[in-house]
Amino acid sequence: MVNAKPWFEEPPRAVELEGLAACEGAFSCKYSTLSPLGSGAFGFVWTAVDKEENKQVVVKFIKKEKVLEDCWIEDPKLGKVTLEIAILSRVEHTNIIKVLDVFENQGFFQLVMEKHGSGLDLFAFIDRHPRLDEPLASYIFRQVRAAGALLGWTRAWACGPWLQSSVIHWVKFSLLLYS
Repeated sequence: MVNAKPWFEEPPRAVELEGLAACEGAFSCKYSTLSPLGSGAFGFVWTAVDKEENKQVVVKFIKKEKVLEDCWIEDPKLGKVTLEIAILSRVEHTNIIKVLDVFENQGFFQLVMEKHGSGLDLFAFIDRHPRLDEPLASYIFRQVRAAGALLGWTRAWACGPWLQSSVIHWVKFSLLLYS
């Protein structure tokens, strides 16, 4: 069983981000980090701003040394990247977040994605114990199922811990899935 314990219990602060050299390279020429959103087993997520367009984005910093051996793939356009990056950079679906840029430096991949909604993930929303009527709950989970079906999720995979680590954002209950 894979240990899904977050690499950081909380996302690194700005000073720690600098010390990790997570932003080094071409990424820092185009984007400036703003604030942390979360962390996971392989890295952490921050909001950032495109310096030229002054547009907010979400950046997932993936620590290369934390990626499991069988999660690497040779992509014809991107070179050796994680399976997640290879898939998300190619997939176009109304319920899957759009990848804007992919950068890398010595220790990290920097996966830049569109910012959709408040950044609240589905499980944080559910933890607030909202009162959902059946039609709204059905609408939400039909979107999760549609995105998961495109990615080839099996029922066991979609109901297990993998879905819990897949952050889903929304605007007025329109969901977008990203890893």
